[in-house]
Amino acid sequence: MKNMKYTIIIFIVLVTIIINGCKKTNNVDGPWLECKQSVYDFGKVSNYKMLEHTFLLYNNGNMPVEVNDIHSSCSCNVKQLENETIQPGKTTRLVTSMDTTGKKGLVESKYIVKTNDPNGQSIELTLKADVQEYVDIKPGSVYFGRIISDEQSEASFMISSLDNNKIDIVKAKTTSKKIKTKIEAINEGSDYKISLQTIPPLDEGVFKDTIQIETNNSKYNNIQIPVSGIVIGDLFISPPKISMVYDGQDGVYTTRSIEISPGKIKNFKILHTDIPDQSIKVEYQSLDTGGYLVWLKDIPVSKEIDGKEFFIYTDIPAYEKIKIPIIIK
Repeated sequence: MKNMKYTIIIFIVLVTIIINGCKKTNNVDGPWLECKQSVYDFGKVSNYKMLEHTFLLYNNGNMPVEVNDIHSSCSCNVKQLENETIQPGKTTRLVTSMDTTGKKGLVESKYIVKTNDPNGQSIELTLKADVQEYVDIKPGSVYFGRIISDEQSEASFMISSLDNNKIDIVKAKTTSKKIKTKIEAINEGSDYKISLQTIPPLDEGVFKDTIQIETNNSKYNNIQIPVSGIVIGDLFISPPKISMVYDGQDGVYTTRSIEISPGKIKNFKILHTDIPDQSIKVEYQSLDTGGYLVWLKDIPVSKEIDGKEFFIYTDIPAYEKIKIPIIIK
């Protein structure tokens, strides 16, 4: 009976030790971010493919972790951080991506995650891939250039198989529904031309879209081609403001230029300009676009002209006086 009693006591002690040993404890004093699998290898992948991976970030400290900054080493970009604040003992997800467009062979991308750790602690995350040239796309991205907002614009690119495997393009579609696509087989099963046509009207400003190509080949069943352009309205005016940096030195002068080119308005003339400082010299340069490059020379980089404005007068009633703000940082 006595031996039985000792046996029970020893059993209870052992169970207690095991349970306590299995408990997850926050071992570090303060905020401390960890990632148990900080390197992920995609293995062999196709070129022209967008890859995604989710890293799990764990706070092994006894204070909340604040994620202050995430810096990537290349064109890969952070897609989504679930929570910027991670409580002790909690985990959050960081979704990352790698674009293999134009790459070949062994490639890697790194992310540096900086936190509020008082000792400057940060963690490094790495994506790896062995990029295989299964397809050739020319050009690898489509730039429409300047697009008049109410006019159609056209572009195209070629897709060719490089690994002697048959390829059939099933579908070509866009994410914004502002581009019409047409698939033309140059050599059935290997070479295709994809024609693009914008669908007006488009909003003025930078235009971005993605062409999603679906094929019957498992190695590259989904190909994404970035598309961009600049949509202009009546006129193209760039830059819309003059920005300069004052470093504290006086007597510094610089040169800037402003382009004014036709959009929906095809013909116009610059009549004269109004400068905010008499030291500034103005010169006009005619462009092949039918527009002008307005050169501003000997601009004083000083706080005295911060907030002032440069005016360009034209013979267009709606744009009789074009205002260009001057900003000194």
